[in-house]
Amino acid sequence: MKICLPIIFLILTPILSISNENSVYLHYGYNLYSTKGNLNQIGELVECDTYYADNGYSQQLTLGYRQYIFNNIYLIPNLSYSFQNYIYFNRIDNFTSRNDIDLQLVDLKTQSKVDITSNFLSPGINIALNIKDFKNLLPLRNDNLEFIFGFFYRMHLLKSFEQYEQIESPSNAGFINNNLKQRRNIANGEVNFLNNQMFYSGGIMYRKDFKNIKLNLGTNIAFTNEFLIKYNQINNTEITFFTGIEYKLKTTQKPIIKQIPPPNPKLPLPAKPNPESIVKQRIVKDSFNLTILNNIYKDLIIYEKEELLASTPIVNSIFYDSNQVDLSEYYIIDDKFNANYLDDIIKAHSVVIPRIIKILRENETSKVQLKAYHLQEIEDKKVIEQRLENLIKIFNRYGIKNDRLGKEIQIVNPKRIHRTNDKQIDNNSIVSENFRIDINLTGAPIQKYVKISKIKQLEGNINFQVDYSPDKNANLYISINDNIIKNIKKGQNEITIQKEINENEDLDFFAKLSGSKSEKTFYFEIDKNKLNKINVDLDYENFEAILRFDFNSADLTEENKQLLRQLYEILPSNIGIKILGSSDEIGDNTVNEKLEIDRANNTKEFLQSINTKNLKIETGRTNNKFPEETPQGRFLNRSIRIKLIIE
Repeated sequence: MKICLPIIFLILTPILSISNENSVYLHYGYNLYSTKGNLNQIGELVECDTYYADNGYSQQLTLGYRQYIFNNIYLIPNLSYSFQNYIYFNRIDNFTSRNDIDLQLVDLKTQSKVDITSNFLSPGINIALNIKDFKNLLPLRNDNLEFIFGFFYRMHLLKSFEQYEQIESPSNAGFINNNLKQRRNIANGEVNFLNNQMFYSGGIMYRKDFKNIKLNLGTNIAFTNEFLIKYNQINNTEITFFTGIEYKLKTTQKPIIKQIPPPNPKLPLPAKPNPESIVKQRIVKDSFNLTILNNIYKDLIIYEKEELLASTPIVNSIFYDSNQVDLSEYYIIDDKFNANYLDDIIKAHSVVIPRIIKILRENETSKVQLKAYHLQEIEDKKVIEQRLENLIKIFNRYGIKNDRLGKEIQIVNPKRIHRTNDKQIDNNSIVSENFRIDINLTGAPIQKYVKISKIKQLEGNINFQVDYSPDKNANLYISINDNIIKNIKKGQNEITIQKEINENEDLDFFAKLSGSKSEKTFYFEIDKNKLNKINVDLDYENFEAILRFDFNSADLTEENKQLLRQLYEILPSNIGIKILGSSDEIGDNTVNEKLEIDRANNTKEFLQSINTKNLKIETGRTNNKFPEETPQGRFLNRSIRIKLIIE
């Protein structure tokens, strides 16, 4: 009965259905056995002293079929055949023997062994879970990573064993009753004592996609609770390393409609049919239809433009908890960090070290001065020194040598932290900010303050004719702009498209019409090269730059002046600039407001001193603040915001 279930699935599953999600594969595997237990009797042939289970190995070929079930889950019946399978047992014996030449007693150390050789056939069933919907879990192309769970039933074939004893020491001794040879056979023959076993398994597999062919790599661990050998309680666990190729099956009948999961903003475009024209729709001639009415090559336009953007500001400080010497898990030091971190100004601080390492690599003469702060009576100086040494090791790890790294320690008395000359502030937030190391650059700007980004924007309208009778209402999902229109009306509908695209992006899209009784997907193909393209002037609308100031200071540092020069050089003439002062929320509001005004005015005075472009400059204050709960948020609030006025 145990073998019936895998064989039934193996035979029937390919017959159930064949779709573009299904495939067949052939794997080569290498198995390593870990066998536990004692061998006291070799079947019904030989009574023996106790042998101890040793490890073994085998090689096998596996043929399998992948049947898509739902939601990235696959059913996988398979059949494995081993063409090389070895299982070992042994024991060490010590006894005294008499040499037949000089009749002297000799102490012998021998090893008795039982070697079992067999082939086996293993039908099995696996369930595979593809984790392509969890792309943040692993830094791989995990759309091809799968977890596998299942079982298989092992049947041994062509079995034989050999039982023998060989002398380990002394090396020149020999068995007297075996012509002085170091090895003597005890028994051999066909195996009648191996049991078939049910194994339970789990593993992981990586699938590399090459169109219709995939390369598979993986590992699997299997265990059994059943005895391997009759009359002996011997269990075995095995780990398998495998590789192979997989071939994706194709349907012989061209599908008219392809069902897809419910609309999802992250839903990928399904496999599209072979193109037969520039724009083609695939529909079923019934009462649940959708067609395009207008000429999309006339009404859709690609706008090619350049956009002026401000770089994400760098808070060039590393913050620690009191008496902490190692970086917290918040900081990421991998120099190949995810660029999406820079989309969030607060989150961008977690990659401050790789951002500065990138600047050092691009500017070979630049150096770093690490400045640590020692709060007397709160932290020991050895803590500060250890922080510096640990941070230097991180820079060394990424190729920044010590001759480019300087360090210093500034002593801070926590009782004498002031915001103004006449008002003492004893605030835990300000004190805790001094548990830090500043990373100051020389010979290179701390960042490229502004940049011109080239973008392409797809804009226009698409007119649809919608019919979903007899359903009373339906929802429409458009993949080209990840848009869901709920309760879409019957008849003509106009949809506005506004989508930023990249150079190699495919604009083919699908529309999914979902009602209470029916659901269909319609495919549309767009030749991007035939769309009209219009060049647009430099765009300033999304520009907002941040310039940081020191604590309780409105003075422009030389570094700030350098960043402002970067901005000035790229601005056209006769444009307006609005400078908004900002401060943290610690301390007296009157003092904070004066700081905000002074920071804006000092920035304006500097720009006016280099202004030959007739720039119009306004100043003010902003209430748009970053969260004050973190030191990096307070550092960013001690700043000015620069916006451009487009008339």
